[in-house]
Amino acid sequence: MPRLTVTLPAELVEEVRSRADRGNVSSWIAQAMAERLARERLAEAVAAYEAESGVITDDDILAARERPAWQPMARHRKPPAA
Repeated sequence: MPRLTVTLPAELVEEVRSRADRGNVSSWIAQAMAERLARERLAEAVAAYEAESGVITDDDILAARERPAWQPMARHRKPPAA
C-alpha cells in the first residue's frame, strides 16, 4: 500500500489513537477518509439531480419514504438446523 505523510494537530492525533481499534490508526483514518469521500460523492449526485430536476423538498422526501421501495427489508433468518 502507498504511504502518505500528513500533519495533524496533536489533540486530534491523540484522540484518534485513543479510539482506533487495537491502535490501528491507519485503518481508522482510511475508514474516515472513505466515509468523507462517500458523503462528497452523494452531495455531488444530489446537486446534479437538483440542477436537472429542481430542489428536493421535504415533501418529496416524505413522499419517497411512503413508497414501498423505501421500506426497510425484513431480515429473514434461516430456520434452525434439524
